[in-house]
Amino acid sequence: MVNKPTCEELEQRVTELEKEVAMHKRTGKNLHSAGPDAESIFQAVGHPTFIVDPEYQMLAANRAVIKVTGLSEEELHGKKCYQIFHHSEAPPEGCPMKRMLASGHLEMGEMEVEATGGTFLVSCTPVFDETGSLQQVIHIATDVTQKKMAEEALRKARDELEQQVKERTAELCTANLQLKAELEERKQAEEALRENEAEKRAILDASIDRIRCVDKDMKIIWANKTTAIATALFPEDLAGEFCYRIFVGRDTPCEGCPMLKALETGEIESAVMHKPTMRGIQGETFWNIHCVPLKNESGDIENYVQIARNITEQKKAEDALRKSEKWSRLLFDKSNDPLFVHHPKPEGVPGKFVEVNDVACEKYGYTKEELLRLSPLDISAPEMRQNIALRVKKLFTKKDIIFETKHVAKDRQRISVEISSHLFDLEGQPTVISAVRDISPRKRAEERVRFLTQELIRAHENERQTISHELHDLVGQDISALKISLDTLFDDQPEIPPGTRQRVAELSRMFEKTIMTVRDMAYNLRPVGLKQVGLIETLRQHCEEFSTKNRIEVDFSCAGMESLELDSDTRITLYRLIQEGLNNVKKHADTGHVTIRLVASFPHILLRIEDNGKGFDVQTRMVAAENERRMGVRTMEERVMLVGGMMKIESRPAQGTKILIEVPCKKKK
Repeated sequence: MVNKPTCEELEQRVTELEKEVAMHKRTGKNLHSAGPDAESIFQAVGHPTFIVDPEYQMLAANRAVIKVTGLSEEELHGKKCYQIFHHSEAPPEGCPMKRMLASGHLEMGEMEVEATGGTFLVSCTPVFDETGSLQQVIHIATDVTQKKMAEEALRKARDELEQQVKERTAELCTANLQLKAELEERKQAEEALRENEAEKRAILDASIDRIRCVDKDMKIIWANKTTAIATALFPEDLAGEFCYRIFVGRDTPCEGCPMLKALETGEIESAVMHKPTMRGIQGETFWNIHCVPLKNESGDIENYVQIARNITEQKKAEDALRKSEKWSRLLFDKSNDPLFVHHPKPEGVPGKFVEVNDVACEKYGYTKEELLRLSPLDISAPEMRQNIALRVKKLFTKKDIIFETKHVAKDRQRISVEISSHLFDLEGQPTVISAVRDISPRKRAEERVRFLTQELIRAHENERQTISHELHDLVGQDISALKISLDTLFDDQPEIPPGTRQRVAELSRMFEKTIMTVRDMAYNLRPVGLKQVGLIETLRQHCEEFSTKNRIEVDFSCAGMESLELDSDTRITLYRLIQEGLNNVKKHADTGHVTIRLVASFPHILLRIEDNGKGFDVQTRMVAAENERRMGVRTMEERVMLVGGMMKIESRPAQGTKILIEVPCKKKK
């Protein structure tokens, strides 16, 4: 421990600092008249010294200023001194230069300098030109932080000394009012000793352990309250009793008692003892007992202290833990799924496996020793490794995660797996146990279903195309021919009554509407523009026609899509998604505006359909749609899934609806 300086040492240090300050005052007064060597002296001054104009702007600074501020002379030049040293936009309170500008002669003052975190004695010396006008001001800043600290320490030391003098004077006055000083000190010592003994006794009585002092014959000399209460006696009633007789009803010391060994060795001895019966306690108990020899000034053992702690609950917990570990080990080894244990790091690095079960070894073709030299990175498929760090970090947040990935066995066979990982603390170290389930058969079945569904959708599209062609080329043309026939039916018959002509004209208009309906049906079944004018122009035309027919403003825009040559499946999928999205807005949104954004963000295409309509509760609506067999949103989800994309719906009542879709960017082969 460092000794505090004495008052004399502190006063000497203050005197030295005051002399140093006085010296720098003289330096400041003479700096501007130093002659040709002024620059050398200016730079040699060991304290921050700088020159400013009457507007506080820096004109020059010595090396000490550059060292303190960390700025070059070019960076300092022209800046306000209070901006550099005080980080303010105006001179601070107590600035000696403000007083100097008013008085016209040297001014000094102590200031707290924010730039250095210290206290400086700042002198401001005016420099006048031949006409008597103020030209420059020389600043010398002397670091008096240590001086201030020394003065503060000196003040505290003096205060402490004065307090000690007062206390000592009070003690002497009290002593003078009593008997002789020696008797008073002895009385105080005796009182302190009694208090010390009482404090020790209070500590012993407050202990949860049974503490007792016994002689060499194992007779109790004294015992704490915990010992007495357990036996339903007072501490003084235990004095003179043999410990083994009063506690367990024996006529001889207990086998394995640590005191028997301490009597032989003269050292501290310990033992865990099983007590089938114990006074004041029902059932068997376990005790952790320490026996400590007490020696006199000559080093001879006079008595022994016995400290006994009831560890019955601890022993039961340990036994239960051993049984639990046995069952856990059994469940771990007999699991049908591979199990892996490793210690991850919070920054996302998985550790090497510290335990694996036999099923893992069989599934992956490694021996247990080989697997324990690997980590989750080593058995993951190369394209899946980039996700491992993110999942490890997620584990530290959520503790439990379930995800799908692909593993590679020793024979290079790829395995699709579903992993359930749980993070827990094991002996103060974060630990992950992962159950791995082979889902390869399920994945193959899902892939088969996806393939068949894609083929089904392709068949639907082909059928739509066939129907579209038939509607357009056959039905549409036949109706057009009928309309032309009606329009020319009475060209050579001027005598036809006007009523008949009007009726035929009405039929012609009906045929015209039918032609438009057939054309729209053919177009909706298979928009020919996808091949002729491209996806973007077809979508733009569809949005314009939808807006015109339904009086709903459609704000459609795209970015980065024009240069993409997408395959036919992706083109028709995007078209159908926007078509179905607009139909849903028309049927359910009750709004006059919808926004559609289509953006190419390689390797994905992002689609957003957003309206400001009445919205809905997503979970409730999806359940209702499932029960009512509604196909709108469900069809959109299936189309997105079939091309390997993702779809998310965000909506709340009275807050509109937003559909976010992400599909892979598959180019034309």
